[in-house]
Amino acid sequence: MRQLVVAELRKLMSLPVALLAGGLSLAGTIGIGALTAGGLRERLDAGTAYGSAADSVFQLVMPGTVGAIVLGVVLVGSEYTSNSPDAGGGRQITTSLLAVPQRGRLVAAKALALVIVSVVLATVAIVGLVAVTSVLLGPHSVLANGLNGAELGRAVGGLVYWTLSALIGFGITWVTRSGVVPLIVLIVNSSVVSVTYLLSKVTSVAHYLPDLAGLRMITRDTGAGLAPLTGGLVMALWTAGILLTSGFVVARRDA
Repeated sequence: MRQLVVAELRKLMSLPVALLAGGLSLAGTIGIGALTAGGLRERLDAGTAYGSAADSVFQLVMPGTVGAIVLGVVLVGSEYTSNSPDAGGGRQITTSLLAVPQRGRLVAAKALALVIVSVVLATVAIVGLVAVTSVLLGPHSVLANGLNGAELGRAVGGLVYWTLSALIGFGITWVTRSGVVPLIVLIVNSSVVSVTYLLSKVTSVAHYLPDLAGLRMITRDTGAGLAPLTGGLVMALWTAGILLTSGFVVARRDA
């Protein structure tokens, strides 16, 4: 299995879109933090900021999840993309299944490779975000009073959120065999218009949807929704259900 995971890591790192998504995740998360810290400090000084400084800082983890979702989608979507006519016009999934006939092992190896890359990217992005904003926010910094358990919990929550978001995109792409649908739905919901957030204004059931539930691991001072640990467990259960469904579908249907 280790060799298979390493092979999938190499495959993922050879995809230009994956490299671009990873780079933009890091640059976007840290860059947005640097650009917004000045205005945030002014609002905090004036007492007009919404929520705490930690909430404002850790909310900036969210844009990076777009890159994580893209990683999960392209890791699977690239298997179903047709090669050029000069290369025979086939799909990578055929070669992958010839090399690894056990489909469950193939899906598991890809998932583990995605988890490794997502955890590394999220760690670098969150550490960089906290470091940059701490310098620019001064006395309002997340680290002003040291790294306490609550802030460490938010940081770990952001890492878990990135990873689970990537796995959700990964699982949905196995089912659809195309990256278009998951990319449109997940990225629009994460960065343009959060349908789940709008639904939460209509019904409390929306708090149990994966993205809104997982968000509670990062932001705490909203006065609504699930407890942080409960939100993380709900998102993890959604992710597990999607992965189990995708594994069942991949095992049962033709390539």
